[in-house]
Amino acid sequence: MSSPSTGPDRAPVGTAPARWVRLPNRPAFWLVACAFGLLHIGANLPSPLYGVYRQKFDFSAGVPTLVYASYAVTLIGALLLCGSLSDSHGRKRWVITGSLLSATASLLLAAAAGVGWLFAARVLQGVAMGASGGAATAALAELAARRTSTQGTSTQGTSTQGTGTEVAEAPRGTAKASTVATIALAGGAALGPAVSGLLAEYAAAPLMLGYLSHAAVSVAVAAVLTTWRERPIGRSAAPRVQRLGVPAGLRRPFARAAATMFAIWALVGLFLSIVPSYAAELLRTGNLAVLGSFPCVLLGASCLAQLTARNAVTGNGVASGLTMLALGLGAIVLAFPAQSWWPLLAGSVLAGVGHGLGFASTMRWINDVCPPRRRGEVLSALYVPLYVGLGIPVIGVGFLAGIVPLFSAVTVFAVVIGGLALTTAVWAARH
Repeated sequence: MSSPSTGPDRAPVGTAPARWVRLPNRPAFWLVACAFGLLHIGANLPSPLYGVYRQKFDFSAGVPTLVYASYAVTLIGALLLCGSLSDSHGRKRWVITGSLLSATASLLLAAAAGVGWLFAARVLQGVAMGASGGAATAALAELAARRTSTQGTSTQGTSTQGTGTEVAEAPRGTAKASTVATIALAGGAALGPAVSGLLAEYAAAPLMLGYLSHAAVSVAVAAVLTTWRERPIGRSAAPRVQRLGVPAGLRRPFARAAATMFAIWALVGLFLSIVPSYAAELLRTGNLAVLGSFPCVLLGASCLAQLTARNAVTGNGVASGLTMLALGLGAIVLAFPAQSWWPLLAGSVLAGVGHGLGFASTMRWINDVCPPRRRGEVLSALYVPLYVGLGIPVIGVGFLAGIVPLFSAVTVFAVVIGGLALTTAVWAARH
């Protein structure tokens, strides 16, 4: 019998900390998801505002591309350096650290007095995302699996112990975690430019209000997460610099997953940086709320696709998603010679659904097959092609648009990324 000073959630004096979280699993799961979504909201708040910054700080047309590149390059570096740290030091501290760094970056952007502030804030956002993205995704998978297995044990009684019930329940938890993580990522990326565009067009303080609100909410979420005491799962002995490698048996399917992530997030990079300008030329409008809505349409369609495709077979989901992405890119290109906004809107929805199917299927596969002790490492490795796709092709399109018309630059992008998507779709369908 336990003494009054101890209980199921309290460790006796002089013993190791309690194995269960002080914050229950359900709220801890949703708070981590919220923190993950806030990271992506903050990282995408500046997307529709570079035109405003250009007028305010009087910099050249190529500077926004360099600012964006500083974010992408720093993020990839942080992934390589910090990807495995959550496996050895726990998820919580890295999720909280990322939230606080993201809030600090938003404060820098709110106080920006020159282009140097933009570079500093974007670098800090890259560090925040790279240091905590893999940790947050791994934490979601572990919290969901633990809660599902706990429910299964409590429902069936002690006679289920040792029968494999918890193992059987685990895929249900990882499927839920995959869906929530992908929606938090895509939803955050959608809300960022949509909120910025609306505030820039209609609010009294367009370059401050969104950033200050994001910083306040991020700090509040981080503060509540300090009450979460995560359960040890057998961490690696020591931190190490992240390697671009995965368990030997997963290397070929991981290559398909990496190609998928590169293609689908190159599409998102195009929408976050180039499509607003493309739409401005097509629609002949400078309304930032309208122009910022196209990334929201794309990623909103992605979120809906993820919600409706939870039971899709992984290979079929990837193949279908990449095919729809290629078709959507074709419609976006056709919008300009047709001088109609309908193909642009239809292409945005179609490509968004393709993005959601491909992303959800890929993340579900990773969470289902990855060993728990290497989950943070493998997820961080998977985020490298994601963010390379998000950043590098768009930088190329930006520089190409300085030489040829924007329509031609977007067409080149569509041919290259659409071709990669179709090739990977065939590869996924055969396996």
